Amino acid sequence: MRSNKNETPPAVKHQRIRCDRFFIQQAAVRRFRRDHKDDYDYLRTVRENLAKIIVSAGLIPEAPFFHSVSKTAIRLMRLYETRLGREAIKACSLTLVRQELDNDISMQPPVLSYDEYLEEAIRFLAENLSSVRAIQLKYNYFDYFSLIAMTALCPGETACRFWVSAAARDLPVYEPYKTYLGMYPGAYWFHTRKEPVDLDLAIALKVCAVEPRFYAENLAVFSDRHNHVVLNGQTCSDGLYLKIDLKRAPRNIDFAMRYLKECLFEALMEHHGAIANVPEMEVFEETNFMKNDVEGDYLLISQWNQVWGSLVGLCCWDLLNYGLLARVDAVEKIVDLQADVIAGAGDSLPDLSVLKEKAIEKHLKIMTSIIREDRRKRSLSAFVTGDHAMTLGLRL
Repeated sequence: MRSNKNETPPAVKHQRIRCDRFFIQQAAVRRFRRDHKDDYDYLRTVRENLAKIIVSAGLIPEAPFFHSVSKTAIRLMRLYETRLGREAIKACSLTLVRQELDNDISMQPPVLSYDEYLEEAIRFLAENLSSVRAIQLKYNYFDYFSLIAMTALCPGETACRFWVSAAARDLPVYEPYKTYLGMYPGAYWFHTRKEPVDLDLAIALKVCAVEPRFYAENLAVFSDRHNHVVLNGQTCSDGLYLKIDLKRAPRNIDFAMRYLKECLFEALMEHHGAIANVPEMEVFEETNFMKNDVEGDYLLISQWNQVWGSLVGLCCWDLLNYGLLARVDAVEKIVDLQADVIAGAGDSLPDLSVLKEKAIEKHLKIMTSIIREDRRKRSLSAFVTGDHAMTLGLRL
């Protein structure tokens, strides 16, 4: 049993880190769009046209998660990200593509039951293969984010409204998650029975924000779901592995362990349906590996009460940069927006309040510094890459 019953369980901390990953992904895609709009627009067009093919197969945006447009689009665009996936697309082979989809860590249920629609999707992916590959090789973003993650720019207001609706329990949440999240409704938006109608938000919540990536020259974390692993002559299954190249000492081992922790949570949840179903989870949560909460685990969200402020900061940034409002007008509009959103929650979220102008300015400043890469404060590039000398963007 836990020695301190008031201590936040590691599984719940992981949900808070998920919230942090949402803002990291949203900051990254905003920077990518700002600095490289033509390539951003091209990838987004690929995703949107692929989504149309998926919708024509009978899937709808509000379908349950595993049958959703976002989930299917994610899995199909992942084919671009592996050598075997690209070879299957190039060959326009239905058999090879299905084989690669079956090897996907999110393999259930089959993507697009009707072969005619899957064949159409494969032809479309093949038509764009060379251009998409050129973009992948052009930017180091894709060492750390999936292709589809870098197309999923969700409007701040949309995120605000959905987060409040989920936290206020206006949206049904899967029971196993309710059980262990309990008094932490700030994470409910990851576990609603129906995903958002907005495809960008659906992708960010259901895949991008929970799909960490790790890249280092002499460290690797991998799964035997994606790799053929043999130990002592036996083929391994249902395992995660940390590989360390001993040619030199690993310089970002802390980053690798953080990534391993996130991957382990995701794998356990997928394997058992929910953290609440994992045998001996309470014992595991008491280990130093799980309990140590270091500064490097998060960029923005070290406490649950920071989620709302970060959402407000994202909203305000959007109004300034996409709504083209003056700073004073944007802040004033955000005050009214908060009041409207919170009023919709009724009495369900008594601790949620409208942030005043000074607090809005503070969160806007933080969000701006992350998107613009102000290294004097929080550095998105350093956090994502684990290297203070690395900058997200064009490969050098």
